[in-house]
Amino acid sequence: MPANKEEIEHLAGISLRQEFGLSTPNDLNSSVDDLISALGRAIAQLLQSQPEKLFQILYRLDVNENIVKTAFKEKAGEELCLTLAQKMVERQIQRIQIRQKYSGKSSEDSHH
Repeated sequence: MPANKEEIEHLAGISLRQEFGLSTPNDLNSSVDDLISALGRAIAQLLQSQPEKLFQILYRLDVNENIVKTAFKEKAGEELCLTLAQKMVERQIQRIQIRQKYSGKSSEDSHH
């Protein structure tokens, strides 16, 4: 049975925080907005210091290349970083939902 929305968002938060090496806790009470804010700050740092690492993460998360290109064309600064963070969260949630749909396992099984 698929996990509920909160569980899926929680799992997405855990994996994205690991991806970015963020030590901020991701308890069930933290919102997607909190996650996007934290990721936005991490993205801003990567854009400044290691843009190639950011692009590797976007590729690994399988964020649509056209979405990324459009974001870079139309946005800048904090707005760009928050947009990229939002797209990463959306894609990670989508990936978890797809994995659960086709594995037939519950969210507890996907922790390991």
